[in-house]
Amino acid sequence: MNGRIIQIIEYKTAGKRNEFARQMGWSAPYLAKLLRGEGLGIAPVRTILETYPEIDARWLLFGEGEMLQKK
Repeated sequence: MNGRIIQIIEYKTAGKRNEFARQMGWSAPYLAKLLRGEGLGIAPVRTILETYPEIDARWLLFGEGEMLQKK
């Protein structure tokens, strides 16, 4: 899943991890921890989906389909 989070970071902030962390209300070290696969539970996933409702939950959770929901 951390690879998909990196794709979201690229999509939303052109790869600027500190900016993405700020948008999520996270610290940069917390984001780095998540990207290492540590502490990746439902809370950060929920925050991403609430902040960016266009992200497809099935894609984020399971890697199925496309990153953006179809309208």
